[in-house]
Amino acid sequence: MFTLVGSDAVKSPEVLNHTALGLLRWEQEYEWWSTSLLLPSEMWLDVIVDPADQDRFEFLPRAAELFRWALENERQILAEAIRSELLELFNDVWRRNEEPALTGEDLTARMEWTLLSVSGIENVPVEFGYHAGDLFGGHGVVVVVDRELRFADVDLRG
Repeated sequence: MFTLVGSDAVKSPEVLNHTALGLLRWEQEYEWWSTSLLLPSEMWLDVIVDPADQDRFEFLPRAAELFRWALENERQILAEAIRSELLELFNDVWRRNEEPALTGEDLTARMEWTLLSVSGIENVPVEFGYHAGDLFGGHGVVVVVDRELRFADVDLRG
């Protein structure tokens, strides 16, 4: 399932090559794995694999399942977040009066997927992070799913 590449924690962080997740680097300071993935859009997606209170190696099979699920369902979850909360939030709160209201398609097109976090925290197993330019005052947009892997909430961060 994975091959340990390096484990000298003093000279270099621990790195392993996972068949589904790719090259993972253990970030001791944050106690999570990290990697990056080149999306079909040719943009880089940062990926965090946070085992939470679980053993960091034993969590990897579940992390791989969540990772695959997220790649397959990101557009659907984003569409639901836009329908449920983001479109109204932008048009009613963040849109300048002189600007036309955005449609769901307009807003979707302006959301750049930049972060995927899969976690051992049962009630928040996946978070999708987006850069939305200045649409929300420069805040990042985080879409959260629940334990049943359904859209749960949207947060503005930063």
